[in-house]
Amino acid sequence: ALCNELSQRDPQNDDVASLAVAIAKMKGDNAERAKQVNSLLAKDKLNSAANVELGEDMFLKKNYKQAKIYYKRALVREPENIDALRGAGQCDYYLENDDEAEKTFKKILEIDPKNTQAFLYLGKLAYAANEYKIASDYAKQALDTDSENYECNMDYGMYERYLGHYKNAEAAWTKATEIEPDYFLAYAYRAGLYDEQDIFAKAMEDYKKVIELNPNYYYAYESLGILALHEENWTTAREAFMKCYDSNKNNISYPLMITYCYYKEGNGTEAKNFSNQVLRKMDRNSIEYSMLRVFHDRAGERPLPQRISAMTNRNLQGKMYYYLALFYDMFGGTELANEYYAKVVSMNSPMFFEFRLAEWRTKGKVPLK
Repeated sequence: ALCNELSQRDPQNDDVASLAVAIAKMKGDNAERAKQVNSLLAKDKLNSAANVELGEDMFLKKNYKQAKIYYKRALVREPENIDALRGAGQCDYYLENDDEAEKTFKKILEIDPKNTQAFLYLGKLAYAANEYKIASDYAKQALDTDSENYECNMDYGMYERYLGHYKNAEAAWTKATEIEPDYFLAYAYRAGLYDEQDIFAKAMEDYKKVIELNPNYYYAYESLGILALHEENWTTAREAFMKCYDSNKNNISYPLMITYCYYKEGNGTEAKNFSNQVLRKMDRNSIEYSMLRVFHDRAGERPLPQRISAMTNRNLQGKMYYYLALFYDMFGGTELANEYYAKVVSMNSPMFFEFRLAEWRTKGKVPLK
């Protein structure tokens, strides 16, 4: 109401129209916001406030080239407009014009030496150039200006992790969980950090939290399943791998692991029922079918070593050696199990999660038998 009154008194006052834009934006009144932006542009196509608004619209649509054009227009009248500079810098960052982005964010700091976003993005640019110490220093400066900023804590934790400063990374991501307790990402990062340090109980807690907050985050289920195997929590492992299987029916690892877990739970009937349902839909000539059939029948494994040794897909070959080892481990062939676990580890190709399980087994960290 006040803006309307002021506008009627002085219709040429751009400050009043700019204020009206801000109020409409705050209220979520997009129609009024668009009306006021168009009003400003009708009087001056280079109006800074209006072009910043148009830039933000394009930025949200990830049309960074067009957004940058609007931000640059905003800078014609106001070359030190922080919002326009920040927008232009962010566009250059996402367009991978790193040198231009760096110049822009440093210019912002000349105008506003405590600008959080400038420090934050200078950190991102340094990280992209593999300058982790510089990135961390910038992120720390960003945190000094705004310790409650979620993104600053997330970035600082990431850079510190790369530097091997695990305690600092943990503290930063823990702070992030306190700032936004209902968002999954900080828990996922912290889970990976704990996992990397073999702090499995805490890692499992965080993976469970990730699943609670974002049930569609596929990788958390797989990670939880792997750690549950380590802890010999067969039911948790099976339930996690069942979620993985729901998301990816083509990965043979999941039905094999589910079948294995059923056996470990002492439920051979369900192991056979489940594997039988999967087998019906598989190519009977495939090595994957043959391996799952062996798990289902608890027999018939003798032809498999020769078939596996002839495979050219190393990832699949490694998986098949692992499950052959697991089969022998489960049904009493310890010497053969150890031989095939050793084959997996000797491949030195950790592109499949079973590699980690084989390493644990050969190092005696987990029985899995």
